[in-house]
Amino acid sequence: SESKVLEGVKLLKEVGFDTKRETSFYILANYNTTKEQDIYRCEVLRNLDTTPFVMVYEDNGKADKWYRKLARHVNRKTLFWSDTWKEGLELPELSVSGNQSIKMLGVKGDE
Repeated sequence: SESKVLEGVKLLKEVGFDTKRETSFYILANYNTTKEQDIYRCEVLRNLDTTPFVMVYEDNGKADKWYRKLARHVNRKTLFWSDTWKEGLELPELSVSGNQSIKMLGVKGDE
């Protein structure tokens, strides 16, 4: 869960790890997640000053090409740490039909 990741990163920093350079956090994308959720997970790790590494789940050897592009953008550290890392990703529209995706992105909706 997200709270466990936050606690773990805090602990790593407390004991002296440079989380940006000395750690990697694996993100399994496209496995029962939406594009919005996978972008959110990358952003959370970036905001924590940690380095994610995207691994794309392929169902029967196939995955949406967008996920490969996401992995390229995130896994290239110099690109990921630039201000323009999401350019060219063709970000998905925010789904407002379900409260879960709204909450995942930190947008307050009707409860």
